Amino acid sequence: APPPYPTGKKLELLRYTTATMAAYGDLVVAVRCNEPKVCSRGITAVEQMLSLTTQFASPAQRYLIAQPLIQLFEVLTHAELPQRLTYIFGAESAPLPLKAAALRALCLYVPGPRIAHTPVDNVWHPERALPKRIAVQAGVLQHIVTVVEAYRRGDLACSAEGSPDEDLLALCLRLCGALMEFTGDILDLVNHLQLRRLLLQICVPAAPLFVLRPASYALAVLCGHTHAPGAGKLSGLTSEEFRELQESLERLLRAANDLEVYSNVCTALAHALPFLHPGRDFAAVLLDHWQMLLGLSAQAPPPTAVVGADGKVIVDPLRRRSAEAEAAAVRA
Repeated sequence: APPPYPTGKKLELLRYTTATMAAYGDLVVAVRCNEPKVCSRGITAVEQMLSLTTQFASPAQRYLIAQPLIQLFEVLTHAELPQRLTYIFGAESAPLPLKAAALRALCLYVPGPRIAHTPVDNVWHPERALPKRIAVQAGVLQHIVTVVEAYRRGDLACSAEGSPDEDLLALCLRLCGALMEFTGDILDLVNHLQLRRLLLQICVPAAPLFVLRPASYALAVLCGHTHAPGAGKLSGLTSEEFRELQESLERLLRAANDLEVYSNVCTALAHALPFLHPGRDFAAVLLDHWQMLLGLSAQAPPPTAVVGADGKVIVDPLRRRSAEAEAAAVRA
């Protein structure tokens, strides 16, 4: 049966988006304004409209609002607001809350509309990755490298929970993972910018969870998660880079005390295992650690990786299907 027509909060958000786009000139002026308060209001409106992609959580649900959703992406793209958001994110003079607001909007924009039954030759088909390419061309990856490098050096004040710097870094890492999903040539650029090495350097057991959760997911994507088998960029690593990757994954695997981090590390390991040293006994560590982690939550999800009879790690089919199902629904 088709999904029900939107009601309640979803319908309110749809009406708000339609009304705001009708006066999108005012929105563009606000986002481009150099006054932080005015600019912040404009970015908040952009973020609120783009939240349609999360409120309508599946490609089938987004198919119901295909026309206004595509119109929204076309309006934002034509007005070059993603480039403006990227500029604000990278501007040294921009207040941290404004940078974070720009990042939240970009996190919603770069995955695209992802609507079921989108024709392959349509500019908004996920395989074209138009929003990602716009953000990358605007320099978003270089700005992410700058923030992550500052954190690695200890130049970000991320000690206080909920601090602006913490929010900025967490959003940076989340955006990094979103940019690399399903898009192989962006993986190439990430490797060229040495972002993988930075991720390995900050993915240490002592790092706070707001770093480990998105950073370990970004590592999993770099190793091949959401990409076709063999599409990950591990085969081009040097022996030294393999050693760094192996040691980092092993440290995280043995020390992980969070289900999300553990799941991400298992996913990365599942893709990396064919390239790693065959003498490593990951299987026993995986099983022992999974049993311990299950005790942390009465509603723990199934493991993201399981160990086969030959001792190799196999990506859990549930998680693999979840990523593949959305892509397939858009292509259908």
